[in-house]
Amino acid sequence: MRRQQARSQRRGLWVLLVLGIGASLGLGLFWLRSYERAPAQTLVFEPSLLRVPASTSVAVAPPTMWFTDVTATAGIAFTHGAGASGDK
Repeated sequence: MRRQQARSQRRGLWVLLVLGIGASLGLGLFWLRSYERAPAQTLVFEPSLLRVPASTSVAVAPPTMWFTDVTATAGIAFTHGAGASGDK
């Protein structure tokens, strides 16, 4: 008698498990089908943005930059060793 009750309880749990998995899959597929996908966007290139003027009337000078070594005044006394010598 107890064996039959245990079997019927196990069978009921299996049925609930299968129904739960089936319902989850069904709802997931329903959600995927109802989800509207955005249309693919096409890239548009403006011809005016791609053109480079053939001749320029104004000459452009390259920028000038000045670098100053301030490591000594900042108190930095570090020498980097690359480690690419000897057995390394």
